[in-house]
Amino acid sequence: MQLKDRMEIILEERYFGMPELCAAVVHHLQAQGIVVQPIDSYSLCLNDIRYELRENNVSMGGVPVQRVLLRKVTAESPC
Repeated sequence: MQLKDRMEIILEERYFGMPELCAAVVHHLQAQGIVVQPIDSYSLCLNDIRYELRENNVSMGGVPVQRVLLRKVTAESPC
């Protein structure tokens, strides 16, 4: 899978803490065959590229869903 500068993941379950959310994102990405290593609760290393993890809640059809945004961090911040 080719990684982008920004990615969006919509999770089916809700997570109420960043450590649990980060672990769920790691599991989701590993299931897709992406090499991922958590750095902390807000950063991940995907295929040797650092990404910032942000959480956002949105309403889809009146049902709140948890959306995770991954944004590529500049080259000055390697994994």
